[in-house]
Amino acid sequence: MNLVEQNQHAGQFFGECMEILNTKGKDYTPEDESLKEVREIAAEAGITPRQVLWVYLRKHVSAIQRWVSVGKVESEPVAGRLRDLANYAALMRVLELQDHE
Repeated sequence: MNLVEQNQHAGQFFGECMEILNTKGKDYTPEDESLKEVREIAAEAGITPRQVLWVYLRKHVSAIQRWVSVGKVESEPVAGRLRDLANYAALMRVLELQDHE
């Protein structure tokens, strides 16, 4: 695989990530309040929104770590875990930007 092909695959991956963010975002975030669900969970659990996102992100890291170590995951293909990991990283970045507003 050359660099152009690699970047095409990466672009497709990030496109899939955006599709998931757009689709799932409608269920979890009203258009006027970004990360509302995360903030509500944080308040209910007595933790910070960063900690909520870290728990979600870390769950996928654990599954990816199993794939690295064992060569497989049982519940969901690793591609889905990688997309979820990328999306939670993006949401953490959004939260970090909101912290500076």
